[in-house]
Amino acid sequence: MDFGAMDKKGFGDLLLSLFNVRCTKRELEALQKHFDKDGDGTVDFVEFKTSFFKLVREGKRTVKLKQKKAADRVKRRMDRLKKEHRNKHCRTQGAR
Repeated sequence: MDFGAMDKKGFGDLLLSLFNVRCTKRELEALQKHFDKDGDGTVDFVEFKTSFFKLVREGKRTVKLKQKKAADRVKRRMDRLKKEHRNKHCRTQGAR
């Protein structure tokens, strides 16, 4: 496949062949606008590669952040449950 500067149709064909993604006209226009960094109406290899891998990095960062937030929530809940258990079931020896 030739990966020179692609117009909207060529970009749509690329998305279909690489990712099996079919876009509506509106979606394709939005994607092309996102990837076309120099605004010349085409997407070339450098624009595609740079934007694609930036999206991948941002996606990974987002997933890691969500995982950390979920782990923090679980830890807070476990700490709260441990404290509630100690308060309910554990007595100090001097408090008879």
